[in-house]
Amino acid sequence: LFRSVADGESRRSDEVTVVDLQTQLSQKTALLNEATLKEQEFKEQIHTLADQLKNYERNVFVTPLGTPYREGNHCHTDVSVFGEPTEFEYLRKVLFEYMMGRETKTMAKVITTVLRFPSDQTQKILEREDTRPLFTPPRSGIF
Repeated sequence: LFRSVADGESRRSDEVTVVDLQTQLSQKTALLNEATLKEQEFKEQIHTLADQLKNYERNVFVTPLGTPYREGNHCHTDVSVFGEPTEFEYLRKVLFEYMMGRETKTMAKVITTVLRFPSDQTQKILEREDTRPLFTPPRSGIF
């Protein structure tokens, strides 16, 4: 009789242990599911931040003095604006002619086209070219 009572208590403690273990398992599974969901949210946040960083980098470029410059209306901020080296060489020659004062209005049109200036800036540049004198008198002195 004592043995059957002891066996009954042993079974109940085994059952309680199984129930406890099943409860713990379901709790741990729920925690694991929450952690997995959080991990997915963090991965999505990382991708979003990486995209934002790429967009920021596209809108920032370096000035000749090495300081960052940011402008919202900038059409092309990538250093590789030119598809081929020949485009860069062409622009260099056009800029040289412009700086030498040769056909400045025509060169200004070419420059604004090659660099894809917005229409409002192109208009201001061409208006400025219209107001420049065609011939500049020779300067005297050193400067």
